This record gives sequence, structure tokens and C-alpha cells, in this order.
Amino acid sequence: MVFGTFLRGARLRADLTQEGLADQAGVSVRTIRDLERRRVRAPHRHTAESLAEALGLSGPDRTRFFAAAGQDSEPPAARRRPGSRRDRSRMAPAQLPAATAELFGRDPAMDLVRRYAAVARGRRRTATTISLHGPPGVGKTAFAIAAGTELRSDYPDGQLFADVGREEAGAGRGEAGAGRGGEAGAAAVVASFLRALGVAESGIPASLADRSALFRTVSDRLHLLIVLDEVADEDQLRPLMPAGSRCLVVVVARRPFAGLDPHERIALETLSEADSGEMLGSILGARAEAEPAAVRELVALCAGLPLALRLAADRLSMRPHWRVDRLVEYLRDEESRLHELQVGDLGVGPSIEAVHRRLDPADAEVFRVAAQLPGPEFTVGDVRRGCSAANVRRSIETLVDVGLLEPAGRGYRFHALTRIFARSL
Repeated sequence: MVFGTFLRGARLRADLTQEGLADQAGVSVRTIRDLERRRVRAPHRHTAESLAEALGLSGPDRTRFFAAAGQDSEPPAARRRPGSRRDRSRMAPAQLPAATAELFGRDPAMDLVRRYAAVARGRRRTATTISLHGPPGVGKTAFAIAAGTELRSDYPDGQLFADVGREEAGAGRGEAGAGRGGEAGAAAVVASFLRALGVAESGIPASLADRSALFRTVSDRLHLLIVLDEVADEDQLRPLMPAGSRCLVVVVARRPFAGLDPHERIALETLSEADSGEMLGSILGARAEAEPAAVRELVALCAGLPLALRLAADRLSMRPHWRVDRLVEYLRDEESRLHELQVGDLGVGPSIEAVHRRLDPADAEVFRVAAQLPGPEFTVGDVRRGCSAANVRRSIETLVDVGLLEPAGRGYRFHALTRIFARSL
């Protein structure tokens, strides 16, 4: 069969215009036009591969496509290239941690993820990023893993996961060729991704820039899902971005990101009273049914924070002889509430502290002063104490960005548990 005829038929079956196929394959419209009009008898190998990928050809259709082009469908070089979709000797990475058994109150956010992912699959120009932000303890990581678990079948070349914040904290302990802090953490993450995609240790460059460039090369044309936890800012994220237009990156962000394209942001909020009660009921079972009033008060004391609710339920699970109202009695005391909402190294207090310790001194001072005001809500004027309104407002907006405060009418407010933490400083 003449290649141009085969190409035109495959394009029409894929419901693509010449311009659309050119965009998805990364070739010029003139190249496609010349091939279909038989001005060029057969494409170069790289062009044929790009067209076959863009058309989604596989099996016999792919074989016939390359035969029409006078080429083999599986040249040895393609089979050997690290990260190639045709490298069948490599096991696709599946690095997502186990998902939480059930999420509550997150159906609207999950619907957004599905919609954004569908748009990303249709866009096919560059990798798409979905970032999640919200207050400490709201369940961003659990949601990101659940979303990745639901979508992973759409990304057959693998799913990658990294706790970027942990890598950043551990940076400087001998990561060759990288600087300290955020850059070393990003370098370690990219190196781990390259290993997972089949690059030998000896082939991993020393510098972050070179590792990132190789990662873009290896990830080009792959269908990858990447979940990045605890990313500090855009500069830390950019070296971790794949080149493949069929890739989706889900980011747990310390604050809302800007300047990334295409980029979708999802804000996770605290749970409603009904969702909080449903969550406790699913864990406590008959104990919740036996003490409905105590469960309602426990919901109020946890103030809709998923981490607090989970920890309260864990405390009760570890003490099967306790009544629910016994834990409620302990939590009524604000001075001990954060202590009670801690199991092992996991707790509401440590979760807030992890955000607080990254604040600039001026922002931390505004956070502390605002917590001493009567009532949970306040305005910029309430916090000024001799500082300029502009400086206080900037600090407050930073605190909103990192989830330690939230807007309320014409002012701002604390989450109940965050305010308890701030008043203890």
C-alpha cells in the first residue's frame, strides 16, 4: 500500500485534521500534506514513529503502517532505548503508596481531578500539573494518592511517587554533585525517577540540570503519572517535570502555585459536620451509634479536620474499653487537646509545626500576635501594633497561602486547632 494513502486513512479514522495530527506528532503540517499527496514517498524513521504514536496505532495496524513506510515496526534501537514504551524487559514502575481505604467529603474534588485529567489527555502539548493545597491536616497527601490510584490505569508506562519535602530535609547527606536543601532534594528525586525508568546508575549525571534534561528525554512520549508530595515552590517543581505531553503530575503543594502552564489548582477544605460524622461512624461502628451526642461533640472538637478525626478514632480504637465521651472529656481541655490528638509521630500539632517552622520571622510574629486576640476572627487593623498595614497584610496573606489562616468576610480567621497551636507559642 502507498504510505500516503495509509496515512490519510489512519488520520481520518482517528478523527484528526492535518493540523491536529501535526500538533500531536510534533511534525509540520507541510510534512503531512506532502506525504498524503505522495510528494514524499516515505517518512524518516523518527517521523514515522511520531506519527504512529500520535495516531495511537498498535498491533497489526502499527505493523502495516511501518510496512507501508518501508520500515520495521520494532527496530532494535527502539527496543534498547531506556524508557521507551517498547522496552518490554523493563517493569513499569508502580510507586504509589497504598491508598486510604475510604475518603469522605472529597467527591467534588475527585470529580475535578477526573475532568482535568481528561482535558490533559486531549491537550497533548505538554505535561499537565494538578496541584493540591489546603491547611495542615486536611488530607492532601491521602487525596493525591487516592487520585493517583484511580487514574493509574490511564498511564501504562508507570506511576512515580516522591516525598519531595523529606528528600529536601535529608539533603546534604552525601548526594553527589548537588547543592544543599531544595536543589539537592530535587536532584535526588530526579535520580530516583531515572533509575525507575531503566537508566543505569552509571548513566545518571551529577548535576541537577543534567539529570533534569535526561529525565525530559527519557519521559518524552511516555504515559506517566507522577505524584509529588510536599513541594515547596515552583522552582523546586520545574526540574521534576517530565517532557511527555501524555504525562500527568499531581502535586501536594505547601501553598498555591502560579506560573505553571497548563496548571490546575484544587483547594481541599475541612469536612462538613455530616461528612465528619460519617467518617467517625465508619471507623467506630456500633460505638458511634451507642453515643450519638458524644460523637457530635467529638466532631465539633475536631473542627472538620480529617487528620484530627482520624487520630481521635485511632485513639478510641486502641482503647476499646473507653466510651466515646471519655475522649471527648479529655479534648475539652484546650491545653491538652493537641497532645490528645497525637498517635506516635503523627499528630495535629506536628503537622501545624511543620508549616510554622518554615515561616519568616515577621510572618511568624503576626501569626502569634493574631492568636492572642479575643475571638477567632480579626482584621489587619487588629494586628498592626505599630507595623505598617501593608506589611501586616502581606504577612497575613502569606499565612493564608500556607493554610494557617483563612479569609472570613472582611477579615480573617483561625481554624480552631491552629489557633490553639498559635496561642501556645
